[in-house]
Amino acid sequence: MVSGLALFDMLDKKPVWCHMGDAEDSGEFLQLFLAAGLLSLNWGIYVYSVQAEQVFAAAVGYYIYPLCTVMLGIIVSGERVDRFVSVTIALVCFGIMAKAIMIMAIPWLSLALAGTFSLYAVLRKRMGFDPIQGLFVETMLVLPLAFAFLIWMAMSGQALFFGGRLTNALLAIFAGILTVVPLIFFIGVINYLV
Repeated sequence: MVSGLALFDMLDKKPVWCHMGDAEDSGEFLQLFLAAGLLSLNWGIYVYSVQAEQVFAAAVGYYIYPLCTVMLGIIVSGERVDRFVSVTIALVCFGIMAKAIMIMAIPWLSLALAGTFSLYAVLRKRMGFDPIQGLFVETMLVLPLAFAFLIWMAMSGQALFFGGRLTNALLAIFAGILTVVPLIFFIGVINYLV
């Protein structure tokens, strides 16, 4: 909620929702909804990884994320890569295979993190939507689900915000601002990199 307020404050005060209702823009709205879902799924997988003490798997996921994004750029956008990028991709793939052999399993959490964030990046690049407006709309789309989840947790007697203390609640609430600023820069940059 705090991140939504911060994004609203950063808006150019252009009407965000006014053109979203047009029939011709329904595809754009669906893309923003899908982007919000991918970003929420990515965060959910990350939080699960941390809670399940799989922090290394989460780190590997964000390590291989650029590889997945480059591969999606080649597949989806038809981008071409030079020899050096091909060698880099091969080395990262070799590293992932070596890690999978070491742990004797496929690193599903890592692949899920990298895959969801890569799909999000490619989708946002293809949309070409203003980073702040797009992230604001995504936040507003996810907000009712987040409120419903918090209400469900409270009604089922579970502690909110990692134990329910005021310090934890404030840290969880204001962490939204800490994630919004890097995401705005990320979305702004992917239009040029992916």
